[in-house]
Amino acid sequence: LIGTIAGSASHLSLAWLAAEGRSDYIAFVTAVSIEGFAYAFAQVVLITYMSELASTELAASQYALLTSLCALPGSFLAGASGFIVERVGFEHFFIGTSLIGIPVALLAWFVWRNHPPVVTAAEPATVE
Repeated sequence: LIGTIAGSASHLSLAWLAAEGRSDYIAFVTAVSIEGFAYAFAQVVLITYMSELASTELAASQYALLTSLCALPGSFLAGASGFIVERVGFEHFFIGTSLIGIPVALLAWFVWRNHPPVVTAAEPATVE
């Protein structure tokens, strides 16, 4: 849940950069750093979650499938992003991409509330 919110909110730093319209190096580095950190954080959370979903016997195949499914929507929408930016501008584009995260955060909250993590008990150690 935190990863989805951080990933979506990080786009607001890019919207701020576009709204300011200045060519300040520090502002650019700050916005890109916020976005990069949030993206990396969200990726670690996603990989950890997918690792819990995959069985140990088929982990590589299942992980590859889950990763591909996660990347699929972005691949389809990436081609249209240039046209959208030309129509609405960078500021509104990044605000829109930030708002896309609201349904994702709601879905993550739903999964978190209705599907608690499976905790497996460790086998007791035997003393011989």
